[in-house]
Amino acid sequence: MSTATIPSLADKVAALGRPSLYADRPTAVEVIQTHFAFVFLTGHFAYKLKKPIKVHGADLTTVDARAGACREELRINLRISPATYLDVVPLTTSEAGLSLGGPGAAVDWLVRMRQLPRSQMLDDRLRRNRVRHEDLVAVVAALTAFYRSMPAEQVAPDAALGSIEARAAEALAELGRAEFGLPAGPLAAFTRQLGDGLPRLRPLLRRRASEGRLRDCHGDLRAEHVCLGPPVQIIDALEISRQLRVLDPAEDLAMLAVDLERHGGAWAVAGLVDAYRQIAADPLPAALWFFYCGLRAVTRAKVAIWHLESPEDYPDGETWRRATLAWLACASAWLDRCCATEPG
Repeated sequence: MSTATIPSLADKVAALGRPSLYADRPTAVEVIQTHFAFVFLTGHFAYKLKKPIKVHGADLTTVDARAGACREELRINLRISPATYLDVVPLTTSEAGLSLGGPGAAVDWLVRMRQLPRSQMLDDRLRRNRVRHEDLVAVVAALTAFYRSMPAEQVAPDAALGSIEARAAEALAELGRAEFGLPAGPLAAFTRQLGDGLPRLRPLLRRRASEGRLRDCHGDLRAEHVCLGPPVQIIDALEISRQLRVLDPAEDLAMLAVDLERHGGAWAVAGLVDAYRQIAADPLPAALWFFYCGLRAVTRAKVAIWHLESPEDYPDGETWRRATLAWLACASAWLDRCCATEPG
């Protein structure tokens, strides 16, 4: 295939946005762009096309790399939501043009899933004030069953602690990049809080690892990734780095907690962690929970500011600066609570 005949990303997105490309002939295709992918919703199915990017440890610039990432995404998500994830399908090209799974050479690959009802997604239900305590219990029960199904990760306590410290340091370094132009005050305040809170928790963090609590978790647990069902389905686990998925399940859950708060569900956070303590039989100390929530919030701040690296996709940089500062304020509030609470 000559370079001239290789379809561009724009060509692929345009083709995948046409109902005629799909075997079930939907009446319309909804196209959603995320930081790392395009998602095409046909009414029955969702197809995810990864962007050909190289950023922050993920090199998806080749077709083979994207094919591998699709297969890995399918594998890790089948562990938690086998009813949703179906297969990986090629986008092929021939003289007739682009097709899904048709004859010709594969020019890209997509993860195919059953489309989940938007009205049952946790973020949508939160916005409509339609979440009950029973819903949170069902989500925690599904997550706890998943965590228990995974073998304990044999991570040395010092290595586990070092990973947490490295992730915090990396978030601070990224947020402090001069080209992003964030004000110094909020970042300095969080840095001070981290310096106060983390040393007090080091023995506890080591103990959590020595107790064998770490698992290969979800890694990107947001409200938009939770379908209340029934049954509960949890999608979009982090496929680009197993290292970033090996976590204390309580930290995995903390990411959902800070997202609940962002969507106006701060009232639900206490119910979420209380359900986790009971269902998982985990006497999770309050100070550690607050720390994990702060750590996940500053991680969200880091990911938000990364949108400024793609002005062609996200031209309104000020929106993402505001989002970053809001996440940083959230992180500081959680660390305030951590520092005011005695470690367990």
